[in-house]
Amino acid sequence: MISLFWNIRGVAKAPSRLALKRLIKLHKPDFVFIDEPKMRRIFSLLFFSPYNSCGVHYLIDIIFWFDNWCGTPLYLDYPSYNLNDKLMVNHFIDHNTWDLSSCPVLDSVKVRIINMHIPFDIRPDKRIWKHDSSSELTLKLAYYFKRATGVPVEWRQFIWSKHIPPSKSFIAWRLLLRKFPSDEQLKILNFSLPSKCSLCGNAGESDHHLFFYCSYAASLWSWLLVAFQNNSSITCWNDIWRLSNICCSKISLLVFKVVTIFIINAIWMAHNSSRFKEKFITVSSSKVYILSTCSLAGEHSSVLCHIRMSDFVLLKFFKIRIKPPNAPKIVEVILKPPPQN
Repeated sequence: MISLFWNIRGVAKAPSRLALKRLIKLHKPDFVFIDEPKMRRIFSLLFFSPYNSCGVHYLIDIIFWFDNWCGTPLYLDYPSYNLNDKLMVNHFIDHNTWDLSSCPVLDSVKVRIINMHIPFDIRPDKRIWKHDSSSELTLKLAYYFKRATGVPVEWRQFIWSKHIPPSKSFIAWRLLLRKFPSDEQLKILNFSLPSKCSLCGNAGESDHHLFFYCSYAASLWSWLLVAFQNNSSITCWNDIWRLSNICCSKISLLVFKVVTIFIINAIWMAHNSSRFKEKFITVSSSKVYILSTCSLAGEHSSVLCHIRMSDFVLLKFFKIRIKPPNAPKIVEVILKPPPQN
């Protein structure tokens, strides 16, 4: 939360600056604990002034220029003016009528203000959130309103699983987001350097070549396809999604996910060892590493293997301990005839 306020420190609105004075001292982030009513007020000032409306009762706590008390905030009509953030609505009311003689506003704005009804009931001023039936602005509503809405990616449930260590899934996550520190991505960041694949040495290093087209990676993907008795090829992420959709059981899909993530990690580990340590890890050594990690992941899994021969063969191939389902419990039931009469 504090980092969020720190990022918006430069907002050029007077209410934002006033709210941030309580959160930032000497241009340094500070950890402050604020109760929820104050936090709602800060959210309203920082983000939601065009989307809030004020219930006008006392007219004491309503800022004339920046609060949404007459349809839209008035500062939107004067974007280049240096507006006074201390002027309240009640400063322009004299004997229960509007007095705008000392207020330099446009004629259209004056008409809008004069048409606003001045209430006389004795109730405190209150901010109203127009996008919810309860009219209350909570932190949950603020988060869902301001968060970026995008299309859910299809791989989010593929790489993140309780059966895969997060450190392994993190590598695949960065690769899918094209945030991997390969030579291709470094060139995009204007780093000029010669590029050569550290595993095969036949082409420049790119994400696609290193993890799919390189002979080292192709050997590992072919080994995976042999285990699943599939004659196709894996040359991109779409091939991985296609193969995951044709897995015939839950256990085979789980094994496919785990082995895929571990293959990506094995390729990256071999790349780093060859480039930075000048030690080449053979394909057979990477296969042993993948088998050991799969076996370890299977020990901590609670997924049961049902009676399916293909599942048994698959688990044996990757040396994962088979966990058959519990035997059915047989309970003897003695039927007694109902008593006569």
